[in-house]
Amino acid sequence: MGSEREEEETPSTESKLADLSKVLKGIRGDEVLLGRLIGNFLDDCPARRSALHRAVVAGDREGVDREAHGLRGSLLLFGAEPAARLVSELEVLARDGRLQRAEETLRLLDTELEQLTEFLSRRRAPAP
Repeated sequence: MGSEREEEETPSTESKLADLSKVLKGIRGDEVLLGRLIGNFLDDCPARRSALHRAVVAGDREGVDREAHGLRGSLLLFGAEPAARLVSELEVLARDGRLQRAEETLRLLDTELEQLTEFLSRRRAPAP
């Protein structure tokens, strides 16, 4: 009974995290390439998150803007709109000199990125 509910909720939850159908369309359905793109993101994401955290803690506006901008590009590749919106918010806070307000946004982003990386890890096609 509980598993039926999970099955019903999973697609809608995952569709909010990322839109891989658009990615696949853009790469002509190449599942192997999708797996590589996901792998690159999963390899890169922890370092980007750490750098973003360090920049926020240090009050480094340029660092936050730079790291957030790079991460946003990666997120948009996967159609990860909710996470990309949070990163955009961090960019605005950095540009406006309001990093003291970034802590909550960063916490929400961490949660979103944890869910996204879990989803992408499950979705990742095995390497040939």
